[in-house]
Amino acid sequence: MDKRIADSLNAMLEDCKRAGYHPFIRSSFRTRDEQQQILNERVALYRETGYSEDEALAVALQWVAPPGTSEHELGLAVDINDEEDDEGMYAWLASNAHQYGFILRYSLDKVDVTGISNEPWHYHYVGKRTAGEIFQTGETLEEYLARTRMK
Repeated sequence: MDKRIADSLNAMLEDCKRAGYHPFIRSSFRTRDEQQQILNERVALYRETGYSEDEALAVALQWVAPPGTSEHELGLAVDINDEEDDEGMYAWLASNAHQYGFILRYSLDKVDVTGISNEPWHYHYVGKRTAGEIFQTGETLEEYLARTRMK
């Protein structure tokens, strides 16, 4: 990951632990080749269940960003899970991540805006001011950028 977000991320993870959760980073920076491999594996998984190649790709792209478009390739996104599979941690992150400069990137109620299925584990660093504004408005990053570019 980008070293500029390390202190904020570490602080968030420590406070999450103090809240009783067991966070760990499942995924952070990925190369383009790693992203391609993840996409290929997901397509193969859907092909094995009976989807055609085109259908498998379409379904996979609901979960995996095409290489060159993944936020993980920027070093500013992390996937955070709980070691004990406590899904309550996702609620804690959703309510608190903005204080550390992170936003929940793909929420269930915004799939139509982002085009990505619900990923309660995926957080993107945008800085504290921007994260706070996005949290207060309930916008996605796409909505925030569209609104602020129009000013």
